[in-house]
Amino acid sequence: MKNLCHIVLLVGMCVLINNSLFSQDTSSANNPSQSSKAIDLFPDEVIAKGDGIEIKRSQLDEAFVLVKANLMAGSQYIPDERRKVLEARLLDRLIATQLLLKKATEEDKKKAEESAKKFIDEVKSRTISEDVFMLHLKANGLSYEKFKTRVLEQAICDEIVQREVKSGITISDQEIKKFYDENQDEFKVPEIRKISHILISTRDMSDPSPQLRFKRELSDEQKKEKKKLAESVLARAKKGDDFVKLVKEYSDDVSSRERDGEYTITRAKDNPRTAMMPELEAAAFSLSAGDISDLITTPYGYHIIKVLDIKPAGIRPLSEVKDEIKKYLEQKEVQKQLPDYFNKLKKNAKVQILDPELREIQEKMLKSSDDTK
Repeated sequence: MKNLCHIVLLVGMCVLINNSLFSQDTSSANNPSQSSKAIDLFPDEVIAKGDGIEIKRSQLDEAFVLVKANLMAGSQYIPDERRKVLEARLLDRLIATQLLLKKATEEDKKKAEESAKKFIDEVKSRTISEDVFMLHLKANGLSYEKFKTRVLEQAICDEIVQREVKSGITISDQEIKKFYDENQDEFKVPEIRKISHILISTRDMSDPSPQLRFKRELSDEQKKEKKKLAESVLARAKKGDDFVKLVKEYSDDVSSRERDGEYTITRAKDNPRTAMMPELEAAAFSLSAGDISDLITTPYGYHIIKVLDIKPAGIRPLSEVKDEIKKYLEQKEVQKQLPDYFNKLKKNAKVQILDPELREIQEKMLKSSDDTK
């Protein structure tokens, strides 16, 4: 387990298609007329059916195209001899999804709508703008409505598994403690420092575009003036002037100025995402709480750092991570129980695989699964 905070999705048997939401759907989006002609020439056969469910060849083909594109985007390829095995697995997931959706109650749907909305909002927040998000969907052959439908279906499946599988799972305090004791490395936290930062930039900050700021260097004469200013600000800080007021008045670090110049940082080797430039890191981690650095020079200008707080490296206490461990162990047990749960659903729905080759592959996979138990 590399990260307890990244919990495995509940419906592992259903999620593969939805994992490919942003992969290009080339089955019909690129050439609708060609796709419709193909359907006219080759009837859309039913390849699996059961009580209240039906999977057609076109659904499996579409799922395969999505997954193949997703794998190729990560430089992974599907050998021809593995295609049928992947199709058999995808068919199993399509069947499982339909069976779960059949069991959905109004309460399941209501909860799923809230989860789906939250997920979509999070996805949107990771794009520059709403327009960029919509263009991204369009470029990948997905309408916004189709995207919402797929996310909602996944959320409904999650709710049903929560209700029917997870609700019967109990994780004891002893199991949580045992996992904690045996996985101490998972709970290590690096030294964290909270600092306040002033930048006197030697770059042209006048351009209103954030993308163009810092691009152009000032002249040598202007740089000299900036250094004088930086030295003056440093002298005032060392003398005891209010550091926050100095940040507000002089710092060219626009992104942090409104939060009093504050950053929470780690060393780059511990977490590159919360690290600063090497020059600033070296200064920040050489000071004690309350100390103010000397003038630090980087390609961006002159920097002054004040260390506000230091949290030493250590191991998160059990009381702090107990809920995370419990959730992880619950999901792990859910994943263990899912195959039997889905097999029971398929048996109760009298599911039949009508494609002989896919049926044979699924029977071999089921036998192999039983042999390993």
